Amino acid sequence: MASLSQLLQRLCDADIEFVVVGGFAALLHGSTLVTRDLDVCAVLSRAEVAKLRQSLRDLNPKHRLTPEKLSFLTTPDP
Repeated sequence: MASLSQLLQRLCDADIEFVVVGGFAALLHGSTLVTRDLDVCAVLSRAEVAKLRQSLRDLNPKHRLTPEKLSFLTTPDP
């Protein structure tokens, strides 16, 4: 599993516009609650999603809130 800082670096290297939110953002502002995930808000245009998929491809990302744990790398059927 990539570290949170490595994930942030990937997003920066891919030139993805994002902001860090959630527990990791709170930690950066002094919270003592440690989380093990990274929550980001990003522009979700087709181009940005394509860059995001490419930058995370080797990590095999999944949509964790779907019962089937769908891959983030494929486009769902309309």
